[in-house]
Amino acid sequence: MNNGTPWKGDELIATIAKVSKLYRYPEEDWPFIIPADESEYKIDITDFSEKRTPKFEFVYDSYIHKPVIQLALETDLSREEMEATFPEPIGFAIPGLEEIFRSLMVKSPWDDGLGFRFDLYYHSDKNDLSDWETGEWLVKHGGRIM
Repeated sequence: MNNGTPWKGDELIATIAKVSKLYRYPEEDWPFIIPADESEYKIDITDFSEKRTPKFEFVYDSYIHKPVIQLALETDLSREEMEATFPEPIGFAIPGLEEIFRSLMVKSPWDDGLGFRFDLYYHSDKNDLSDWETGEWLVKHGGRIM
């Protein structure tokens, strides 16, 4: 599943896909779980009027050469508050996404073979939802993993 890189998580991903709404990120091996209600589980998501920012991502990070479980968490902190609370090297911004969230790698007993990262989204007062926040982009361009 990983552009030629051996991926030992295929069975785990298949299990997750059976119990959630798991969608592909186009042209990448970055499956995302999109929040959905029970009726949407049986069919594809078609209502993009509410916020359902993807909350969970399972990737193979080519920079650190191991699978990473990424959890997206919304916060009530501004970018400035987040940077003050989680300065480098504890917190970091992914180039191109620095206006959206700040990331933290979390140490665990499994660090040799599995990483955990929290993407902490900044508080936003905007009313318009993007196609990322509604899940529409992943549903329409990535497609569901069954």
